[in-house]
Amino acid sequence: MRIVFMGTSAFAVPFLEKLAEHHELTRVVTAPDRPRGRGKRTLPCPVAERSRIMGILTFCPEDPKNIAQEILAERFDFLVTVAYGKKVPKNLLDAPEMESLNVHASLLPSLRGAAPITRAIERGHGETGLSIMRMAEKMDAGPVFAQKEVPIDNNETKASLTEKLIAFGPELLLETMERIAKAGLKPHEQDESEVTWAKKVTREEEAIDFFLPARTLERKIRAFAPVPGLRTFVKGKMLKVLAADCVLDVPTATPGTIIRLTNREALVACGEGALALRRVQLAGKRPVDIVPFLHGAGRKLFEEGLVLGKEKPSDND
Repeated sequence: MRIVFMGTSAFAVPFLEKLAEHHELTRVVTAPDRPRGRGKRTLPCPVAERSRIMGILTFCPEDPKNIAQEILAERFDFLVTVAYGKKVPKNLLDAPEMESLNVHASLLPSLRGAAPITRAIERGHGETGLSIMRMAEKMDAGPVFAQKEVPIDNNETKASLTEKLIAFGPELLLETMERIAKAGLKPHEQDESEVTWAKKVTREEEAIDFFLPARTLERKIRAFAPVPGLRTFVKGKMLKVLAADCVLDVPTATPGTIIRLTNREALVACGEGALALRRVQLAGKRPVDIVPFLHGAGRKLFEEGLVLGKEKPSDND
C-alpha cells in the first residue's frame, strides 16, 4: 500500500519505521527544522531526522496547506498522522483511496487533545491506551477503528507510559490498516457525552505549587518526567524535581519549607503532607539522585527551614 505519513515527535518514529517495513511510504510531512537545545542549533525534529536517514521524500512545511497540491498530485491509499501537531486540511483528509487515520494516545473519547499521556497520569487514571481513528476536521472526534488498553502503574512516569504505548502501537496500526484494506473494517462513533480533554502543557504549569497536596504533586511530577519536568527555585537557582515520594505523617509547615534534611533525605512541606525528593536537576547540570546531590551541590543550597520556590533571593537572604 502507498502511504503518506505525517508526524513530528519521537513518539511517531516507531510508527514510521513499522509502516516502512511493510508498505511504501511515498512521502513524510513533518515540522520544519528549528533551534533546539542549550546551544540553539538548528536541528530537525525526530521524524525528519529518521525519515531522511531512511531515504524517504520528506517535506517540512510551516503549514501543510502549502504542499497539499503536490501531495494530491499522486495516488495514495492511506494518510496516517501520529503526533503531528498541526491541523490537516480537509482536501488532504479526503484524498486517500482508503482512509485518513490518526493514532491518539488515549481511549477516546477520553482525553482528546494535545497531552493525553501527561493528563492521564496527572489525574490518577488507572488505565489508558491507544485509539486508531478516522481523522475529522474536529479535533480527535472521528470514529474509532481500534483501541487497546494498558494499565497505569502507581510509579508510572510520562516516559515509561510512552514506552508502554510504543511497545504495541505500531503493530496495532499496521493490523488495523490491513483489516480496513482486506476486510472493510468499519469504525464506531465516539460517545460525545463521554468526552474529556487533555489540554496542552503550558510553561506556567511547570512551576511547582507546594500549596497543593503532596499526593497531587507526586502524580504531577511523574506526569511531567523527564521532560519538561517541574521546576522550583532554591537560593535563586532553578531546580527541577524529576521524582519524589509522597509522605503524609509530617509536621505542619509553610508549603515549600525543607522540614527535614539529612545526608540521605530532603523532605519538603506541601499543602497536605510532604514530598521526599528522590531525583533532581539543577539548571545546566545533569539529573542526579537525591543522595549524591546532597553530598554535592545540595550541601551548599539546602538547609532546614529554607523555603523553596523563590525565583530570586530577596534582599534578606
